[in-house]
Amino acid sequence: MSEPQPRRPFAVPVQDLPARVREVILREQDWSEILIGWIQLGVVLTFAALYYLSPKPPGANPMIACIRLGFVANLGAARFHLSGNKEPEFI
Repeated sequence: MSEPQPRRPFAVPVQDLPARVREVILREQDWSEILIGWIQLGVVLTFAALYYLSPKPPGANPMIACIRLGFVANLGAARFHLSGNKEPEFI
């Protein structure tokens, strides 16, 4: 059985839109994904800078691994979005 669709009184089904409108919507969605990725990268770099500038207690600190992981993940996402591929290679 298929699940009932949510009722959206003001929404137009995507299939009813002209092809040029669908294309513009897809381009805008791609651009917003790229913009969000750059903002996330900026946030990670900001926290990395704050971490490196702050005084640290002696001993190992796992925070550096989290910062590195966030940086690598954002670079991978930026590479994916800027390459123009629609199929992710790293997922």
